[in-house]
Amino acid sequence: MALLRLIRLPNLLIVALTQGLLYFLALMPAYDENQVRPTLDPLFLGLLCGVTLLLTAGGYIINDIEDEKTDLANRPDRVIVGKRISRQVAIWLYALASISGFLLALFIAFQVQKVKLLFLYPLALGILYWYSKTGQKLPLIGNLVISLFCAGVAGIIWAAEWPGLHALRAAAPQAYHQVGALFIWYSIFAFLSNLYREMVKDIEDAHGDGLSGAKTLPVLYGPRMAKRMAIAVGSLFLVFLLFSGWHLRVSLGASFVLFLLPTSFLLLAVSFQRLLAAKTPSAFRQVSLLIKLLMVTGLLSLLFVRF
Repeated sequence: MALLRLIRLPNLLIVALTQGLLYFLALMPAYDENQVRPTLDPLFLGLLCGVTLLLTAGGYIINDIEDEKTDLANRPDRVIVGKRISRQVAIWLYALASISGFLLALFIAFQVQKVKLLFLYPLALGILYWYSKTGQKLPLIGNLVISLFCAGVAGIIWAAEWPGLHALRAAAPQAYHQVGALFIWYSIFAFLSNLYREMVKDIEDAHGDGLSGAKTLPVLYGPRMAKRMAIAVGSLFLVFLLFSGWHLRVSLGASFVLFLLPTSFLLLAVSFQRLLAAKTPSAFRQVSLLIKLLMVTGLLSLLFVRF
């Protein structure tokens, strides 16, 4: 149980579902209808998803290792590294996940003849390590970096499938643009929703972050200003939903929009109200949970896509 909490199993399931749904519900129908052969068959999709999960799990582990003292101040009852799993074991688990992910990425790169893309793995690994050591302690920069990684979950599939997508563009430009619109939409959705959540989590963790010398927004400017900035990002997210919903209602289907917009608006409105009223870590944690539900809404909306 402690290991599953360390690697954030629910978050890993969301990552796996995201890549699987984009592949099977967006790419494969377009490929099948236009007689385009995918670059990755389902087996190699599973392997690529495994690389993503190992990289993500490693990021969570190194983050908990570096945040051991901060977490003791913020959430002593939920600390794993140093209490339920020793620091040394956690370091070994991080090394195992990182090396296994690289070896799997190496195998895939040679099998699909995309060795040039192999550099992305150590680059991502290095950025996640920097984030855990330094980035998350900086105002907004760490939030932006980790949100870009969330957006990249969809981008990985797009990059790996580029030869197939290139063939789809030549065979059926309209289908290519519809698939591309969905990938862009989901990447922006994931980026903005995660940025909103990360800013709320910073307010929740302000006490421990301040003690550890971090320079996050609530530490520098206080919780009131941090709330306003988080709501500004949430409002930007709301504008994006309105704009994208209007423009995608035809290409992605009315059911997609009718499920996404009301559910997202409700969750956003409740999160705004509770964020403004929140004063304790537990109250901010409830807001964070609402935003996670919002992120799951974006994922489930893929089930309603109709080209």
